[in-house]
Amino acid sequence: MIKCMNPFLITIAWRYLISRKDGNKFVSFMSLFSFIGTALGVAVLILVMGVMTGFHNKLLDKILSFNAHVSILSPTDQIINYEKPIQQLKKLPHVKSVLPVIEGQGLLIDKKRSHGIIMRGYDKSDFIQSKALSQKIIKGSLQSLYDNNDTVLIGKHLARMLGLRVGDQVKIMSPQGQKTPFGLAPKQKVFRIGGIFDSGKSDYNKLFLITSLKTAQRFLSLGNNISLIEVNGFDPEHIHPLKKSIHKVIKSTSLQQLDWQKRNKVFFAALVVEKNVMFIVLSLVILIAAFNITTGLTMLLRDKTKDIGILRAIGLTQNQVAIIFLYIGLLIGFLGTGLGVSLALIVGHYLEDIRQLLQSMTNSTIFDDEIYYLTHLPVDIQPLTVVKISCVSLLFTLISTLYPVWRVKRLNPVEAIKYE
Repeated sequence: MIKCMNPFLITIAWRYLISRKDGNKFVSFMSLFSFIGTALGVAVLILVMGVMTGFHNKLLDKILSFNAHVSILSPTDQIINYEKPIQQLKKLPHVKSVLPVIEGQGLLIDKKRSHGIIMRGYDKSDFIQSKALSQKIIKGSLQSLYDNNDTVLIGKHLARMLGLRVGDQVKIMSPQGQKTPFGLAPKQKVFRIGGIFDSGKSDYNKLFLITSLKTAQRFLSLGNNISLIEVNGFDPEHIHPLKKSIHKVIKSTSLQQLDWQKRNKVFFAALVVEKNVMFIVLSLVILIAAFNITTGLTMLLRDKTKDIGILRAIGLTQNQVAIIFLYIGLLIGFLGTGLGVSLALIVGHYLEDIRQLLQSMTNSTIFDDEIYYLTHLPVDIQPLTVVKISCVSLLFTLISTLYPVWRVKRLNPVEAIKYE
């Protein structure tokens, strides 16, 4: 029985692959082209999948910094006597945190322009507990919200757009009107900027204002009520057990639950489709390189016909000679895949630095955070993704060797050296 890995056959395959002193240089070029094509195809596919995965994970992280895994809402937009359901929710096994939240729309009025905003109010202990929010403050302090009334935190992009700094005052108008002798009039109030935060998501940095729960209740005329209850579990990707537990608590009330997946269903579904399409399209690059392996091995077969006849004459079997050509194709595939994985890991590590360098050299914007919602190019290369892409590359390589191997097995050794 022929051993699967024969060192003698591997040695011959390696010499055929690298030695072209008296052979056809075009065959050598085809082997080199196949090797480079496989490496580039694998590297590009891993990088693109890494960026897509990183984009998904980072975007999910930014979305969940201002949106809970599950939000509990009321049809009246106000939750009365919210303390009781909060205490019940905190006792559930799948619940990590429960936050009462005020949320309402408003209009920030500057000296020259106005800008639509969403005001969010948090209790101090809840805000500190939610590290996704409290650790995003880059200027000012969280304590200012609770030491002084009518203080807000604003996003980095909004502050830059309106030229605002910590300590400045802004006027905010609420659609919740107040009664006047002339009828209902919009409510206006001046707030002091106590800090600036960076959520990492540009539209959130433009849209949200954060303040204390009491301040938001007074400004939005909610009394002692809240707008919604935010419930977080332990795994945002698997929230079905969490939703099932919440349903048991609120089923006898008019409250409703809305999870983050439903809020962003279309957006994340589009990301999944795009990721799958990119995988299929970029896999064609590896497939093209694999076709070049077929071409190179077929031409090598013609170039080494005499050698094959001699190998058969000295005792190598038909299968052993065929395995030599199988080894040549697999060597190209293994080496190309290995180089591609190495390139992807190196480039992926420095991809953001490369982007910054290219932007400075070309004086253009390659990754616009206004379009992609993120301020940095995310890369998250998963080991399982690397293994899958490597297996696809090696599978294409193996398939590409089938025709040349079949041709070798059909070659008659007598005819191979008859006219030599």
